[in-house]
Amino acid sequence: MTTTALAVVGFLGTPASAATLYTERASSTSTTPTLDANCNEVTGYENPRATAGLACFRPLGDKFYVRDMLGDGHHIEVRGTVNRTGDNFRCYELGGTSAGWQVCDSFADEIPEHSTIYWEIGLWEGDRLLGTGGDPKFSSTT
Repeated sequence: MTTTALAVVGFLGTPASAATLYTERASSTSTTPTLDANCNEVTGYENPRATAGLACFRPLGDKFYVRDMLGDGHHIEVRGTVNRTGDNFRCYELGGTSAGWQVCDSFADEIPEHSTIYWEIGLWEGDRLLGTGGDPKFSSTT
């Protein structure tokens, strides 16, 4: 799994000139997020009562887990910013509901230890944000 560093203009508040965006397409995993993971959900665009997707951040290994829950043609992304560096992280899945849990696990070398990462889950159609989850999450790295 590789991580790509790019200049960023994202929905997470840090100016492009001051930050790097690390992005990874999630890959299949047989692992589900563990109890130490901090999780969030986003509801459906057409049906706001349905859970469209789930995302979790696991501090051990700085892993993001994502799961598409609806067969609606949209995809799930997590975007986050680290407090100490201002660097941004993007984890996205394109596997659909049949892929189950997927993981972005290449960020550990880029996220400094003993930091806080602010992150949100989003429901996307292509490059258009359709909605975000409940409250943003603040997760500590180990």
